[in-house]
Amino acid sequence: IGSLSVREFLYYSALLQLPGFFCQRRSVVEDAIDAMSLGDYANKLIGGNCYTKGLRSGERRRVSIARELVMRPHIL
Repeated sequence: IGSLSVREFLYYSALLQLPGFFCQRRSVVEDAIDAMSLGDYANKLIGGNCYTKGLRSGERRRVSIARELVMRPHIL
């Protein structure tokens, strides 16, 4: 996960778990990025290990919440 950008991570999660067409998945990912105010961090690496500096812990939490939003839960 640390070697992916925020947008790539959310997009791959959508590809693996959401039914639908390519353009629908992309719009769901962009909606989640906007909802969690991750626009400034969308192209940054997530990082997380000692070799790759990436996002701070607060942004990583927001990325994990955005991942759940991509799955379109009925209750959050």
